[in-house]
Amino acid sequence: MKTFIWEGTDQHNQTVHGKIQAPNHQLAREILKNQSIQITTLCAKNFITQYKNNYRNVSSKDISLFLNQLATLISANIPLTQAIQFIQQGCKKLKLNALLQSISTSLREGNSFSYTLKQHPQHFVTLICQLIHIAEQSGTLDIMLNNIIQHDLKTQTLKNKIKKALLYPAIIIFVTLIVLLIMLTFIIPQFATLFESYNTTLPFLTRMVIDASTFIKNFGWIFFIFLCGSIGGLFFAQHKHPSVKRRLDYYILRAPFIGDLIKKTTVARIAHTLALMLTAGIPLLDAIKLTSNIRHNLTFSAALNQMQNHVSQGQMLHRAMQIHPLFSAFCVQMVAIGEEAGKLDEMLQKVASVYESDIDRTMGYLERSLEPMLMTIISVIVGVLVAAMYLPIFKLGRMM
Repeated sequence: MKTFIWEGTDQHNQTVHGKIQAPNHQLAREILKNQSIQITTLCAKNFITQYKNNYRNVSSKDISLFLNQLATLISANIPLTQAIQFIQQGCKKLKLNALLQSISTSLREGNSFSYTLKQHPQHFVTLICQLIHIAEQSGTLDIMLNNIIQHDLKTQTLKNKIKKALLYPAIIIFVTLIVLLIMLTFIIPQFATLFESYNTTLPFLTRMVIDASTFIKNFGWIFFIFLCGSIGGLFFAQHKHPSVKRRLDYYILRAPFIGDLIKKTTVARIAHTLALMLTAGIPLLDAIKLTSNIRHNLTFSAALNQMQNHVSQGQMLHRAMQIHPLFSAFCVQMVAIGEEAGKLDEMLQKVASVYESDIDRTMGYLERSLEPMLMTIISVIVGVLVAAMYLPIFKLGRMM
């Protein structure tokens, strides 16, 4: 006997759920039908855990590719189950193949696509499941999948722009620190030994560089251990203690330039997400709740939760946004216009587009100005070190 988990409606059109034991899926469905239960979902209890270890680490890129291929096949009027089987046949990645097998088995057992995806929350967030559920009811699954893909593409593009903006200067700074560390640890001490043999007074700049080199050579490992421990402890603490994560996110938003960039990116994502859900017919209150559940900076998540409370009490969305300085006057004004005109989804989409354009301009400015700025700083550092080492040599040359 197998245990099945079911959900459905009774004679009074009330939602009911429970567990039932039966030899197979078909008999379980018949038993519930005899009890006047109209089944919406019926799934074996151990079904979800059957492939758990196989598909736990499926990448987000593979999930996006799967949804993209599925949208294409459904647009060609291929049935959902058959489309997933086609994708599975062409899939060479074992983990993704196991996930597709799990989804295909659930669909063959009579479960809806949205319910099936809900069983894999590590790969399909609540927002996607809710949108697909609405698309199933309206018969627009192909259109909704394309909208989800476009939304995911815009989100990933924004993330990649931030990563690109931070990666290049991070690499330059890292290489500069390594070169500086090598010079202070190995090269400067050789000059220091040479200067000591002449028994003469060294220039102030040279003494400062040699003292820094001596400190790094004797105590640098202590500083390195302390730095690694502090960074590791901070990352551990923010995962274990939400208050630490909340405080860290708050200070990140207040950081010069980077904080403003992250703020604009997050507002663009929120506007995109709300616009997508409102277009799909999800009520505003539910849309705000689903948006707050998406991984954001915790400061924004708290603001969205407060906005949800204010809207549930009857306030207009733009009034709820005015309370938080995270949303600019432009954003609040556009939302107010959208609410008055009954076109909130369109205005939110325009807000996202404006912020994306602003981010693009900022990235362009950063790419044009950051490289010469970093090169100038590196040149100054190297110049100071070279000058510090050659000043005593020039002085000795004049004495001789």
